[in-house]
Amino acid sequence: MLARYGVLWYWEAYINSLLCEQNLVFDKLISIKKAPYGYVGYFTLNNPDLYGQIIVSFKKNYFKTSELILRSRKGPLLMKHVYKCDSLIFDKRHEFDWIY
Repeated sequence: MLARYGVLWYWEAYINSLLCEQNLVFDKLISIKKAPYGYVGYFTLNNPDLYGQIIVSFKKNYFKTSELILRSRKGPLLMKHVYKCDSLIFDKRHEFDWIY
């Protein structure tokens, strides 16, 4: 059976495999929020105008990911509206001045 937290370490390589066609690279993890059936992760890219989002959900013996979502840093930042009470298991938003 797939360990749920173990797959979090797999994200970077998986995300990079999805980004390689666009000449983008995973840079830093910003936050991971626990959702009812999985996790939502936000991360920076090697492009200063974009950040990424991915949703990973778990089934009995496997996991499934959403399409990689690339978002503009200049638009509404979804991760600004994630709070401590939202079951954050990783939160480094305070390290990024463009979030606040």
